[in-house]
Amino acid sequence: MTSQSKPSADRLPALDGLRGVAILMVMVHHFVGAKAVGWGYYLYRFGYLGWAGVDLFFVLSGFLITGILMQIREKGGSLRNFYVRRALRIFPLYYAVLIAVWACHLASVKWVDSRLDEAANHLGWWWGYASNVYISARNDWVGGILNHFWTLAIEEQFYLVWPTVVMLLPRRGIMVLSAVLMGVAILMRVWFFQHGLIPGVYVFTLCRMDGLCAGAWLAAVAGEPGGLRASLRVITFAGVAAAGGLAFLLYQNSLQLSLMSAATVIPSPLLLAICFTTVVAWLVEMPRIWLAQPLHFPPLRWLGWISYGLYVLHPLLRPLIDRIIDTVCPATALYGERMLITFSTALVVSVSAASMSWFLLERPFLSLKRYFKDRPAASFATENPVLAAVVSPSQPFQNSEISLPKP
Repeated sequence: MTSQSKPSADRLPALDGLRGVAILMVMVHHFVGAKAVGWGYYLYRFGYLGWAGVDLFFVLSGFLITGILMQIREKGGSLRNFYVRRALRIFPLYYAVLIAVWACHLASVKWVDSRLDEAANHLGWWWGYASNVYISARNDWVGGILNHFWTLAIEEQFYLVWPTVVMLLPRRGIMVLSAVLMGVAILMRVWFFQHGLIPGVYVFTLCRMDGLCAGAWLAAVAGEPGGLRASLRVITFAGVAAAGGLAFLLYQNSLQLSLMSAATVIPSPLLLAICFTTVVAWLVEMPRIWLAQPLHFPPLRWLGWISYGLYVLHPLLRPLIDRIIDTVCPATALYGERMLITFSTALVVSVSAASMSWFLLERPFLSLKRYFKDRPAASFATENPVLAAVVSPSQPFQNSEISLPKP
């Protein structure tokens, strides 16, 4: 590894930018979501593919969280501190939203969204981070405006189980188990689809382990002798093959990865996980390559930094955004133009709300993390420079942990 490509023990800014790309993909999927004619048709097709942003978040989470846990294991850190720090990152905004939904339901605030009561009627499952299990069991999207919390449920369930796995298994064991679980995810999607449990194919935990386990596998590889560089050629080959598979699926399905088709929804998460894992591997191992440069753009990094708030809040803001669009954009406007205006408005409104959430709610709780720090591990940074580069905070975007979309 040359001096120009070697990562320092500082936060890699490209990963913040990559997280920004992920949240933009999710928002494009949610706000550019209606069919149109002309050039708007291709914009719709592009927007529909944005659901893959969730898979990118899963890969990042699996990689970074596993790296943090391996650091804790190898240098005698505290799992208690890990869980407290995760709670400080995730719980405040998550439960603030649930309380707000419950309060609006009790106060019969109907103007917020017609699906608010639907969400409030099933809120118990959301309190316990089990919304994805409930959606799968009911075989229906019963969460109303909180349906998108299924991703947060999967990540929280991962946080509960995975630390024990990392503490008990050696690196090679983590690699093997991660690969096995990726295979299990495919089999589970096949079983769910054959039994007509379509929402479960997309949201049930064991059906969506591809990204988290691919990221975990990459973190384990990074700690092996030779690190990522020794495996980068194999990882790249796998990524190119997966990209070819995705291109074939897109060609066969009119530029669309439908969540309702077995031919796409069963293989797509695995192929996406492999592709995104390849991207992360290159950004970590070669942080100064051309691929990383656009990801250093400060506004994109800021989107990555507030992506947790963006993910939680942007669907809740849909009623307000729709009212704004109905006011400023006549219904007779070309639908392609209307989609662009809708997404631009959604981005401005959502970023404003997420930034307020960050400064007024999330950052004050995150400041409490200083009371739950593990002892310095300078030798860890020397022995494992790749992992140290992604679990050690640096200015201006301090964050040693990632989640969906961040956590």
